Amino acid sequence: MHPTSEGCAPDLAQVGARALEQVKEAVALYTPDIRFVWVNHEFTALTGYPPHEIVGQPLSVLRSGFAADQEYPAMLHQLHEQGHWQGEVWRRKRNGELFPALLTVSTLRDADGELEYFMDLFIDMDRMYEARSRLEFMINHDALTELPNRRLFWDRFAHLVRRAQRYGTTVGVFFLDLDNFKAVNDLRGHTAGDRLLIQVADALRECLRDADTIARVGGDEFAVLLETVDPRTTENEILARINAALTRLWPQLEGNLCTGISLGIALYPRDGSDPETLYAAADRAMYQNKLTKGLSDRLR
Repeated sequence: MHPTSEGCAPDLAQVGARALEQVKEAVALYTPDIRFVWVNHEFTALTGYPPHEIVGQPLSVLRSGFAADQEYPAMLHQLHEQGHWQGEVWRRKRNGELFPALLTVSTLRDADGELEYFMDLFIDMDRMYEARSRLEFMINHDALTELPNRRLFWDRFAHLVRRAQRYGTTVGVFFLDLDNFKAVNDLRGHTAGDRLLIQVADALRECLRDADTIARVGGDEFAVLLETVDPRTTENEILARINAALTRLWPQLEGNLCTGISLGIALYPRDGSDPETLYAAADRAMYQNKLTKGLSDRLR
């Protein structure tokens, strides 16, 4: 970058003001006697106060009235001593609604060191927690079906197997693959394929318990985890419930599109003692089911 000549030097005050307008946090400047002189767009969006209403008003219009407000003198003392303060406070919006804010306050001084302004920078902690929760959900769930993804599936699988080892219970893992799904994408398009995956996910939710984990672990592959299952009845019972739910789905598909599923099952401790072995056993059983159906179709 070439140095800027004096004649082309930017107006840093204007640059700074534009930058503060564009940040995602609420920003406010107020005078040493604690009255607002400037706020950015995010401040207005968060508190409901437009600039023409808040400028000239005392900071107290945002205070919650809680006992924690008594900490403001201590805050001001630290600001004068150290030049900054950070903490959690309650603030009040224009409509009276209270919200928890993560607040950072800094002092702005002139060339002689005299205090000119205080600058508030704060965010709504409820929004922050919601955004964090949404991010965690996106990390652990499939974007299309909103089912647990492979990552969350393996975490829960390992947890269930450890519990089963400790308490002597049974865990079932069921592996499902949609038959001829590639043909659905090829003939009807990927939008139809996505719609089919969502419908299958919804059908699985309806036929299984809330406590069961239903995950999308691949393109057209789903897995189900069940804890404390009865190995004598579970396989036929769950297979019947899944088949019934999906059989009701096929006639509803666009263009009378008909498909099916291949399903494999493995149980702890009958088919393995760790998640990897059990998963592989269910996967093999699923492919054997698919091959058997393919052979049956060819012999017809």
